[in-house]
Amino acid sequence: MASPDTVVRGAVRLVTAVAVGADALGPDQIRMADPIAWRALRRQLDHRHDARRAQLRFRRTPATYLAALEDQLLKPALPP
Repeated sequence: MASPDTVVRGAVRLVTAVAVGADALGPDQIRMADPIAWRALRRQLDHRHDARRAQLRFRRTPATYLAALEDQLLKPALPP
């Protein structure tokens, strides 16, 4: 059986750690009851993933990353 760390990450890890020791859970028991809270969690995780991807891009090619960032910041907001 996989350890909880290999199954999920972040805030869900504790729930998985508890569930791994329990009997098999059905879909009704593991689905989120509050879709608004689920969406907020997804946004938080997506934000973390975006930050990690940006860090990786910067570490791989800092000059390219900074040039793209500079182009994005210097681009006019409205077309001429």
